[in-house]
Amino acid sequence: MRRPNQKFNSIEKALTILSSFSPYNQEMGTMEISQKLGFHKATVSRILLNLARHGFLQQNPRTKKFMLGPSIFQLARAINQSLHNNLVHMAKPYVDDLRDKLKETVVLEVLSGKNTIIVYLAEGPQLVRLAGTVGDILPLHVAAGAKAILAFLSEEKRESLLSGEHSPKAV
Repeated sequence: MRRPNQKFNSIEKALTILSSFSPYNQEMGTMEISQKLGFHKATVSRILLNLARHGFLQQNPRTKKFMLGPSIFQLARAINQSLHNNLVHMAKPYVDDLRDKLKETVVLEVLSGKNTIIVYLAEGPQLVRLAGTVGDILPLHVAAGAKAILAFLSEEKRESLLSGEHSPKAV
C-alpha cells in the first residue's frame, strides 16, 4: 500500500491506519497493520493506542486486535446529519419529482475525493432494485452519477482526478 520512499508525518500515518480498516472493519493487530502499511511496529503501536484512547479505535480485550471505534461513528453521523439538513433537504423535492416523471430510481451522489457518496436514493416503482444504499462510497469509474459529475467539472479538475494527482480532500 505504501509507495517506496514515501514520507508520512504522524497525522498522515494515523489517517492511513484508520483507512486501512475500510471497507470491512476487520480486526487487525499491530504487526498485521505494520506489515500491511510498511510502518515500523513501534510507530503503529503508539498510534493505535492514541487512536484507541480517543475512541477512534477499540481493542478487543481477548485478541488484543483493533477495529474502528465509536468516535468514527460519531463523525460519520455528523456528516450524515449535515447532508440531510442541507443538501438532501434542498434536493429531495427535485430528485423525487424526477423519479416520479421517469418512473425509475434516481440516485443523488456527491463528489468526495476520488469517489462519490450516495446521499439520497429515491426508489422508483420498478421491480429491479439498485444494489447501492445511502452512505455507499463509489469509485469514479463505477457510478453513473460520478461520470455525470466528471462531465461537468472543469477540465483541470477532471484531469487532476483521473490522473491521480488529486489531493485527499474533497473537491
